[in-house]
Amino acid sequence: MCILTADKFDANGIVVDTVSFGPSDVLAAHGGGTAVHGDGHIEDSIELDEVTRDDDMDLVFHFDASDSGIVEGTTEACVWGITDGGVYLEGCDAVRIPPGNTDAEPRTGSGKGKN
Repeated sequence: MCILTADKFDANGIVVDTVSFGPSDVLAAHGGGTAVHGDGHIEDSIELDEVTRDDDMDLVFHFDASDSGIVEGTTEACVWGITDGGVYLEGCDAVRIPPGNTDAEPRTGSGKGKN
């Protein structure tokens, strides 16, 4: 999962150990997955609406699907966290879980993030 840097938002200002990933109801119950490696890594990701990289340094995480609460039938996954400036962030997007699989696959790149 990748949190994108944008014009007025630097994803690298996120406090990694505050980040949780999963369905919104699981996160609301203080569940969800945390970063598998205990950290994220910074990279210039190719975003779904791009042909080439945009030179923004984005923050990429790896989560264990079984820890996240994402199961077959889940249609939306969210990420919650806090920036180093104390700003709470939340973003959600559609996911598609192939039958018999617990690995989330993004369906769209539209996102519904807010911060």
